[in-house]
Amino acid sequence: MAKNIRMLASAGMDEPNLKNLAQTDRAGGNRAVVRDVCDGVYSAADLFHEQAGALESNQQEILAGWYGESADTFRKGFSNLISSYQEVEKVARSLADWADGKMNAYMSNDMQTAESFHSILL
Repeated sequence: MAKNIRMLASAGMDEPNLKNLAQTDRAGGNRAVVRDVCDGVYSAADLFHEQAGALESNQQEILAGWYGESADTFRKGFSNLISSYQEVEKVARSLADWADGKMNAYMSNDMQTAESFHSILL
């Protein structure tokens, strides 16, 4: 094992440690960026949730005093509008959960690989 370390040193490489063996930040898996994006998607989902609730609670007020063919068309589609907002919220949360979970799995696998390399080299 000491021979491996000497070979690395002669090649100009630092003594191996878990931090420099893990590739997460160097291979495109930047946890902070993924977390920021997920937070943004969760915020968008929260906004859709709030808007769906506002539409639901203000439905009568929104539709009051509006008559005619366009009002009838809008009334028929109003429940679909609310359910569409709710569906977008659900999909956004699911997408953020998926991305967060995949990033966690990637980082865990990367650290396990680094630990394996570390144990081989030392």
